[in-house]
Amino acid sequence: MPWDLGPGNGTSHPLVSPVRLIFLGMKTPRLSRLPTNIRNKIRIDPEYVYARSRCWRWCGGFYSDDRGKKEPYGRFSWWDRRTRRSRSRAAHRVVYELLVGPIPAGLEPDHLCRRRWCVNPRHLEPVTRRVNLLRGPTTWAAKNASKTHCLRGHPLAGKNLVVTRTGRMCKACWKMKRAEWQSKHPRYWEAWNKKKSPDSVT
Repeated sequence: MPWDLGPGNGTSHPLVSPVRLIFLGMKTPRLSRLPTNIRNKIRIDPEYVYARSRCWRWCGGFYSDDRGKKEPYGRFSWWDRRTRRSRSRAAHRVVYELLVGPIPAGLEPDHLCRRRWCVNPRHLEPVTRRVNLLRGPTTWAAKNASKTHCLRGHPLAGKNLVVTRTGRMCKACWKMKRAEWQSKHPRYWEAWNKKKSPDSVT
């Protein structure tokens, strides 16, 4: 692992070795198997339950955005003795890798309980970024992917659907917008047609 958790206050792990990950990688991850410096920042919340398993509330630090507001994702910070600098990682990632194992490359943990402060490994599933965005009910990607018709009621399927690099587009609406632009800018449209015509090519 490329990060050092430092002294564990009761557990000898200057570096989290693969042997320790194999020992901790069991089907039933338990809070007692975590190092003390991490376990002390987690509280089992009896009010939130998912799949007969309670959420583990992270009571440590949190990430902040550009405006200084705290994000719901927990942050675990530690002192790296090799680089002599303070480092940090997402708390749910740290707990998952300690109790389950490394997250495969190209995947990211998705909160199945939909609570970002939860660090229970049972509530996390490694998925791709696309799947993670589509599962979120508040993201624009999930809202647009669930649409079956455009704002004018045209179906987003079959020949009426145009897929671009930026997303899906209604072909009927695109034709309407193009006709509207042509009526407002006839000179630009004529000039553009002349450039595209074979007679204008020398």
